[in-house]
Amino acid sequence: MGGPGLGIMNWREADLRTRLYMAAAAVLLIGLLSALAIYLVADDNSENILIYEYEHSKMYRHNIERYTGKWGVLFSDFIGWFDSLWHGRALASTVAFISIFLAICIFYAGFNTLEDGENDEGSEDRPDKSG
Repeated sequence: MGGPGLGIMNWREADLRTRLYMAAAAVLLIGLLSALAIYLVADDNSENILIYEYEHSKMYRHNIERYTGKWGVLFSDFIGWFDSLWHGRALASTVAFISIFLAICIFYAGFNTLEDGENDEGSEDRPDKSG
């Protein structure tokens, strides 16, 4: 298909390290393009302003603290924050950070793999001392 000078890589001929590097680049590219598309399409409006106002009112917070204590208020705030990550433009940044994290993990795995012909600290080249 591709000649030696065309620079086209065949996945079957590539070693594991190169495959992992290419996978990391693909995950990063697809993730960042998806995040950009989400950012451009999504709006930042709250679903219902009445629910938002009620959940941030003093009466609501007082009732949560009264029935569940300070931990209930903290847990309610955490749930509200975590839920906000999956809506609107915040979803774009969430997708971007997840894709960057995954790409770094895949790149790190590729960086730590052995190339063809390498062995782990020369263990195969050492003579056996048992006999």
